[in-house]
Amino acid sequence: MGEKDFRALIDEFPDFNEGDILDLRLQFQTFDLNQDGIIDYQELMQVLDDLGDRSDHDVREQYFQQIDKDGSGAIDFEEFLALIHELRKTSESFGSNEYGQIGNLCKRGTDNIQRVRKLSVAKQLLIGLF
Repeated sequence: MGEKDFRALIDEFPDFNEGDILDLRLQFQTFDLNQDGIIDYQELMQVLDDLGDRSDHDVREQYFQQIDKDGSGAIDFEEFLALIHELRKTSESFGSNEYGQIGNLCKRGTDNIQRVRKLSVAKQLLIGLF
């Protein structure tokens, strides 16, 4: 995985199992547009723009800084897991939360990945996922 191994991540985030972490890794990789292992501010803004989000620049900056716990200027996979863990823990509806549109985006991504995982490989091929 590059960062911590699955066991360490499961220990740190006990609400996630190995399948959850794999799903979230796929979601993280879709946001990491240049595939360098981190999501920088510009990548996240591009994803939000592509999804039709029209939130104010200052609001986006505030959300990004909340997620970037170490202040590195980028969101790594562990920070992403911490965000999802917090969203699941603090919000019954998961999509309505202190992270606004970013939370909604993560919720949609998680839902989509879970739907795809339930499809057989044949069905995935049939609908053009591969």
